[in-house]
Amino acid sequence: MNGWNWIFIIEGIVPVLLSFVVWRVLPDSPEAAKFLTDREKEFIINRLALETGSGSGRVTNADRIRLHHIVSAFKDWRIWCGVLCFWANTIGVYGYVLSQHKYRIISFNGLVRPAPRFENKMTNNS
Repeated sequence: MNGWNWIFIIEGIVPVLLSFVVWRVLPDSPEAAKFLTDREKEFIINRLALETGSGSGRVTNADRIRLHHIVSAFKDWRIWCGVLCFWANTIGVYGYVLSQHKYRIISFNGLVRPAPRFENKMTNNS
């Protein structure tokens, strides 16, 4: 294998191994978190249940997601603030990449072939 292939393999091993560690260490819920006190667990459980964004009261993980939940999520201003931040970041990054590195990235990856040269067939008498 080439040297650049090894870079991808080495960079990929670390997140894969860490994913197994996080999967084993990270608790599934506040109730299962060993590092929280009972008071902190109760606070987090109540806060998650009451702050639904829909204004309809307590919601648990056992509740099914219905259409009115989705509609209320799109009406929440906090969702739109997050969307605006994401779009601003994405547009800025894409704009920079396309303005600075457009031709190098496209030609290096082989995504676009160069435009064919137009030849005058009338002058080519072979």
